[in-house]
Amino acid sequence: SCRPPGTARYGLPKDCPASQKMPAMQHIDLFSGIGGFTVAGGLAGGFEPILFVEKDPFCQKNLRKNYPDVPVHADIRLLTKKQLTGYG
Repeated sequence: SCRPPGTARYGLPKDCPASQKMPAMQHIDLFSGIGGFTVAGGLAGGFEPILFVEKDPFCQKNLRKNYPDVPVHADIRLLTKKQLTGYG
């Protein structure tokens, strides 16, 4: 099976023919830590994060550095349905 671009360092093919590419599945990563689930999901089959929720400041900094286009929320208790509607 074809793997996402940029995974060659893990011994996986770097690029896939356009006919074999599948759209990424989007997910919200709750209690994200430093993003290990997101890395594994990308390697496993193209999962794409659209939102992180993590309260630890060190982990937030790491997520913002590695995923600059993905919002990071600090407190899951403050997320509203209205805010979540805008993602994905």
